[in-house]
Amino acid sequence: MRTLAAFLIAPLTPFIFGLTALLIDGSDTLFGVTGIITIIAYAVAIVVGIPAYFLMKKMNIYSLKGYLFVGALISLTCAIIYLFPSIFLINTVEGIVKFVGLFGSLILLIGLSIVSIFWIIARPDKSHKEV
Repeated sequence: MRTLAAFLIAPLTPFIFGLTALLIDGSDTLFGVTGIITIIAYAVAIVVGIPAYFLMKKMNIYSLKGYLFVGALISLTCAIIYLFPSIFLINTVEGIVKFVGLFGSLILLIGLSIVSIFWIIARPDKSHKEV
């Protein structure tokens, strides 16, 4: 039951970031962007996160470090898929490095935040039964 709650709540993390920005300084642009990111987060959670969860469970990986590592791999893969076409639109190497560095880091931060919230709610380290 905790795992289901974690899958439902954790992808809301970007939306909560956006809501916080809206409440603090009225940044409705950021709020709109985080809404789109939240939709993408749910899609990634369904398509990649659920299979990753069952694979990690089968491999007896329950630690926060393990979850963060897998979350980082998933986030960086998403960043590469998202940012790769943008490389061809930027004229300078310096511009590419700044763009990819900034948005790649942001995607990684969001992904790790989602994975951390998931782990805190689901607590796979406490819920698995040792045989």
